Parts: sequence; structure tokens; C-alpha cells
Amino acid sequence: MPSKEYLQRKSAYIKRYQKETYKTVSFKLRQGRDDDILEFLNSLPSKSDFLKELVRQYMTNK
Repeated sequence: MPSKEYLQRKSAYIKRYQKETYKTVSFKLRQGRDDDILEFLNSLPSKSDFLKELVRQYMTNK
């Protein structure tokens, strides 16, 4: 079993790596008004992949 110190170092490394490598983008959808969108997004295997592909398609067609 890994030591507590090792797990803390690993966790710190992962947090630092993610902070340096990724950017979070978020938006809110309103329950009731946007239920159709929420239902569709929840049916997808990967919301992230779908949204990235959708944005890329929009960028190339613009």
C-alpha cells in the first residue's frame, strides 16, 4: 500500500499538472426551461467530446 506521503505528493502533482494543462469552461442551464438540452447532453457518452466537436464544426463552417 502506498504511503500517505506518496499519495499527497501524487495528488499535488496531479493538481499542478491539471492547472497548467487544462482550462475549465462552464455554463448554466435552467431546469424546466432547458430540460430538452439537459436530457440530450445526459444521454451522451462524452459531453466534452461532443461539445468540442460541435465548436470545431462551427469554426470551420463560419
